[in-house]
Amino acid sequence: MPTEETIEELVDRAIDEVLSREEKPDEDIKKRKPKPFRYLTGEEAQAELANQTTQISVMKEESCTKIDGDKFGPYLKGEIVEVPHHIAVFLLCKEVAKTV
Repeated sequence: MPTEETIEELVDRAIDEVLSREEKPDEDIKKRKPKPFRYLTGEEAQAELANQTTQISVMKEESCTKIDGDKFGPYLKGEIVEVPHHIAVFLLCKEVAKTV
């Protein structure tokens, strides 16, 4: 398994590679470099996941979904909603929704 320093170097190299493809490199991106996900604490991971949302279109009615004490739904057929990314993945896997 790579060391934490090696992971940091890989992330830096990946960011530099993406920036080199852009016409105007954005140094602000380097400042916002995320921690590798496996090094986040439980609270940091929850905060990171909570900030990611995805818009979905509901194809089948779905009752409330309860995950880790949080309730999501119910969703009606034809409804377009923005939900946390992990809920969108769950509903997509159940073939209840599709991305917009």
